[in-house]
Amino acid sequence: MKSKKSYFSKAVFKKDMMQFWSLWAIEIFISIIAFVMPLMSKVSSIVKENADNVLAIPDDVRDQIKEFSVIWSNPIVIGVLAIVVAIVIFHYTFNSRDMYMMHSFPIKREVLFVSHYLAGLIILLIPYILSFISYIEIACVYKTQMVSDIALLAFEVLAMIVLFYSMACTVVMVCGNSMMSIVIYDVANVLYVAVFMMFYSINQMFSYATREVSRTDILENRFIWLSPVIYCMQKAGIKNVTSVAGKYTPGYSQKYAITGNDIMPFVGVFAVGIIIFVISLMLYKYRKSETVGDVVSFTWCKPVFRTVFSITGGVFLALILWVIRFYNTGLSLHSMGYEGGKLIYAGILVLICVSICYFISEMILKKTFFVWKTFSKTNFFAVFGVMFIFLALEATGLIGVKIPDAKNVSSLEISAYNELLYTDEEDISKFIEIQKEIEDKKLDVGEEENNCGIDFIYTLKNGSKREFSYTIPVRKGSISDELIKCANSSNQKLEAVFSKAYNDENFKLQNVDVESMGADGDDNDNVWYTRVLIDEKARKKLYDALRTDVADGNIDILNLNTAGGNDYAEIQFKTFVSEVMADKYKMTACERKFFYVNESDKFAIKKILLITKKAKNTMSAITELTNDGLLKQSDETYEEYDY
Repeated sequence: MKSKKSYFSKAVFKKDMMQFWSLWAIEIFISIIAFVMPLMSKVSSIVKENADNVLAIPDDVRDQIKEFSVIWSNPIVIGVLAIVVAIVIFHYTFNSRDMYMMHSFPIKREVLFVSHYLAGLIILLIPYILSFISYIEIACVYKTQMVSDIALLAFEVLAMIVLFYSMACTVVMVCGNSMMSIVIYDVANVLYVAVFMMFYSINQMFSYATREVSRTDILENRFIWLSPVIYCMQKAGIKNVTSVAGKYTPGYSQKYAITGNDIMPFVGVFAVGIIIFVISLMLYKYRKSETVGDVVSFTWCKPVFRTVFSITGGVFLALILWVIRFYNTGLSLHSMGYEGGKLIYAGILVLICVSICYFISEMILKKTFFVWKTFSKTNFFAVFGVMFIFLALEATGLIGVKIPDAKNVSSLEISAYNELLYTDEEDISKFIEIQKEIEDKKLDVGEEENNCGIDFIYTLKNGSKREFSYTIPVRKGSISDELIKCANSSNQKLEAVFSKAYNDENFKLQNVDVESMGADGDDNDNVWYTRVLIDEKARKKLYDALRTDVADGNIDILNLNTAGGNDYAEIQFKTFVSEVMADKYKMTACERKFFYVNESDKFAIKKILLITKKAKNTMSAITELTNDGLLKQSDETYEEYDY
């Protein structure tokens, strides 16, 4: 009778667990000392402090569990432990004698790998299992209603352990020495974000529009999952239960939770971890023992290493040198490149740095400085050619961050001295045409007395964002006039300023300030006076006047110039739209953030409207409110009002 085929060896597994007992013992010790005992100490203090108010104990214990779980489930901690365990478990792959001895046993490579892999996985899981059991016991004893959330968090941690440990094992199989394994593992976890930022910077140098890479741009990028540690940091952990607006859901028992939407990404993380495990198994099976000590253990990895190292290293080196050259000028990358007329020099510098890094990669692979006669010419010219074509296409504007089509845009935020938000496709398409005109004309504003910065921020239907910033001249007959007329004649001019709920009976303005020069009979026209409008009925009266003047075109809703003398006023306010109203008018997530409460005690960003004598209704309302004593002088400190 034939025996069943097995991919697991109890002897190998037991040997690993016994040989590396100190590793998992240290992990258990750290978890108890750093996470279990401090939590128990905190809970003990909470019980003593709330001896007279036992109802407050569950809430305080819940806060402590949340605080400790954030650290213990941190993907960086898991990632570091994963590569350490992988290197320790598969340490013999870095020594030729140990490698040959291990493979001399009558055990198939598949069995060896699976047994070693499972031993390392258990070593990683043991301290987490103990910690989560402790957390669940504490949650049950003190009735925190977090047992299910802790269990789901445990699954998230399991998924991350499988992913990062599988990645670490794959890297160890690819590399022939431990130091290179650590370097490549670290690079693999952040490579996409690094490449994204570097090439975004190159694009900025070759673009007429100025751009900056923000943290939001990175985290909201749809391919952020290609940098696993950053993706998991964004998704992992017990979350604050929030509404679409960002307010805490009422009820302490639901303050923290992990929902179905939170757990689904980690189902994918777990599945990817299993796939990478299979890949690492195949790599181990076909890895040649004589490659021990090499930088990479497979021939096909060498061109990949050269290409990635030369392109990423070359671009990074070029950016560093370029910034150092202009460090004392205070210029942005855009100013150093496009506006500075130095694009040709920037391109040459990038190509030189890429070439240098290519030869460095050859030196690393061959462990010698003498690579000039033996380097891979085909690979070199392929890398050089790709970079040359990329830079040529960037310089000609054929690639890079493009102005999107209106049909692909969910919303457009236009920001100058004030901000407007559009969701209507027809309005967005008109602004896109003007933006294209700005790009085509490449306006020279160096000698202009009156310039204005303006931002076009697109949120696409796929969730990504594109931001373009320009400095344009402000004068009659210029592109600024076209923008102002486009805003004033837009279908959504009221919605752009006040939101889609502008006509709702419950719509409110908050924190209303009226600023003007030479107010209250003062002879000094250069002094700004701020007056606040606190009375709700008075705010309603001012809002009705503003809405009428905006609808009649008596107010330029896009403010590109604050200059105007003492014959105008500036009204600043925040909008407040309730969740019910937001749902009623089917506002998008972007609109909700733009127009109303972001947190329980913070309202949306402040809006500004410039009021001239042309806005008769608003000017009349300001005069009446001043005469009635409802506009009161302020020292520019603002008070928030909850409704």
